Amino acid sequence: MRSNIRLTRVLSTLVATLLHAALLLIPTLLIDAAQITRPQIALFATMILVAATIEGILVCDAFDPAQSAILDLRAMQVARVVGILILIIYWIAQIEFSRSESHSHTVRYVGCIALVAGTLFRALAILSLGQQFTSDVRLVGQPRRTGIYARLDHPAELGMLLIAVGSPLILSAIWTAMAAITVLGPISVWRMKRENAIKPSAHGETKDDLSSGY
Repeated sequence: MRSNIRLTRVLSTLVATLLHAALLLIPTLLIDAAQITRPQIALFATMILVAATIEGILVCDAFDPAQSAILDLRAMQVARVVGILILIIYWIAQIEFSRSESHSHTVRYVGCIALVAGTLFRALAILSLGQQFTSDVRLVGQPRRTGIYARLDHPAELGMLLIAVGSPLILSAIWTAMAAITVLGPISVWRMKRENAIKPSAHGETKDDLSSGY
């Protein structure tokens, strides 16, 4: 039974990856499909798809139906918007790449490092939180202080920003990377403040008890 469930998950992940690839590369396919064979585009698509696949597998393994109820509707709505914005960033990066004649190897290496680091941060966050990992904002028990959370308070948010900024840099799309941090940075700060607001204070109260801003 477990083997059948795992096989189903693997097949579902493969199908999702193929669909993700087609959606991801729409601008390149429309501008010049032959560019898909260019090393920069291939590297860009491969690294993004690997990152998405790793996260998808880890989230599926950690999924708990009991945690599926939405507690913070606004946070979930923002999470969906962020997903759409990241896809748009990927598209704009390809357009900028197709129109640029200068492609820096150094910028590409920086982008690869940022994307790998972002993927690692998000993977470690999922592994540390397990079934408590969610796009929702909630607090189950005490705040996690083990794993990567012993060193960073918001590794998943940091990982998301690194992926969103690093991906365009793989294509030397510097303007797109700057736009990504400009748009997504404030959203991440908002989410981090929202998460901090429900953490217990030193007196055992939550910040929500002290301020009913939400």
